[in-house]
Amino acid sequence: MSRAKAFWLGLGCTLAVLLPIYLAVAAVIFTRSAPADTVQSGVPIAQPTLGDEKNFLLMTGPEQPETFVLLRFDALEGNLCSVAIPGETVVLVNGRPATLADAAEQAGPAQAAAALMETLDIEIDNYLYCTADRLVDLAAGFGTARIPLANYMTPEALGQLQLDIPGVQTVSLTPQMLADVLAAGAATPDMQALLRAEGYLAFLRIGGDALADTVPDAVRAVLAQSSTNLTATQIFDYERIFGFLRKEPPQYRAGVLPGTWADGRYELAENSVTVAAAYFKRASSYSAWSGDGVSAAPDSVPQGAAGDADGQPVSPSAAGGGTGSGSAAAGPGPEEAAGVPPDAGAGPEDDAA
Repeated sequence: MSRAKAFWLGLGCTLAVLLPIYLAVAAVIFTRSAPADTVQSGVPIAQPTLGDEKNFLLMTGPEQPETFVLLRFDALEGNLCSVAIPGETVVLVNGRPATLADAAEQAGPAQAAAALMETLDIEIDNYLYCTADRLVDLAAGFGTARIPLANYMTPEALGQLQLDIPGVQTVSLTPQMLADVLAAGAATPDMQALLRAEGYLAFLRIGGDALADTVPDAVRAVLAQSSTNLTATQIFDYERIFGFLRKEPPQYRAGVLPGTWADGRYELAENSVTVAAAYFKRASSYSAWSGDGVSAAPDSVPQGAAGDADGQPVSPSAAGGGTGSGSAAAGPGPEEAAGVPPDAGAGPEDDAA
């Protein structure tokens, strides 16, 4: 073989070995540098889904459930609702009438939740029964709420509670003070239920920024001492919902279901199912929130039914069978659409002390 042929053969073999290695190294270098030269876009942002709406039954009592409040935490539609239901409310238990308190006494908190679902045709995702003192502990970090107690009870009753301050209608209350006022039973049954609904809502409102941080851990701490169907996994669902509600402040609504008192029992009105649906049906199955013209109340005042246009208390009976539909400026609510005229009062004003 001549020298020229040997040279070109050797060069070809060298290139055959080195060229693939060079190309591989160059590809790695360009691949690693590409992200720095590429504009990133379309980063996904977490948004609420159908799973981010829950109906919750909160019950208190010294030894068994005696007070009942239905809550809705709805991050999908941006709503936080509170509806108090007297223990004397007549409900259906396997098709037979009984009071809500009797249902709970006979078979516990789970029976109370089942009776409300049967009576009102709503879904209750979770329930929790605890003592009033334990509930106060859960809300201990929320601060104080300014509640117009004069809208719910007479000056004589306020005087007995040592809360009658001349010239002052809106009183700043801690969770413990509100619990003491409710335990005193100084208001009429109508106003007692409405005060409970509005009071719970007031503390949920001022504690909005803290819900995602404090409530899940507090609930975990009391699970062993409370009766509930909550699981550790479901608590994370509420933590996620509270996080969304903190980012996008919701509409606040509180009230009672329409009905009348007779012989110590509270008989629900025919349209109570429709009103309950407006508060607690899932957004996918009920469109009242998006179609009835309801808008948010002013930031300092949660929506609710504390009085008529003159600021006087209005009971469910006096209001045509229902209260708690929102302020007059908020537009017609679900109760109005159902034939229950809303009152024009504002709910309890609240802010941190």
